[in-house]
Amino acid sequence: MQCSSSCCDFCGNAADLQQYPTVHGSVTWYACAECARIIATESWEQLIERSLAAYRDIRPITEGEEPILRNHVEQLVQAFRSFRPELRRNVSERRVLGARL
Repeated sequence: MQCSSSCCDFCGNAADLQQYPTVHGSVTWYACAECARIIATESWEQLIERSLAAYRDIRPITEGEEPILRNHVEQLVQAFRSFRPELRRNVSERRVLGARL
């Protein structure tokens, strides 16, 4: 999602933002209240679907673009998880077990 630092990095919503500092001190992610609720429950597939829905609200996504965009959003969520100190352990465990997200 392309936006200034004053919008949600997942859906683009600009209201009620929560900051998520990362292990890289100069990098901070932002999430709106709804995305923050999804993050708190670690419902990663739901976060991916919400982000895809936000893209669809901007413009139609063709059938051919869907897998490419989904892959991009999955990588975005994976990056968020790997940069968050409290989520890094869970990401590493799931990689070992071969789980997707």
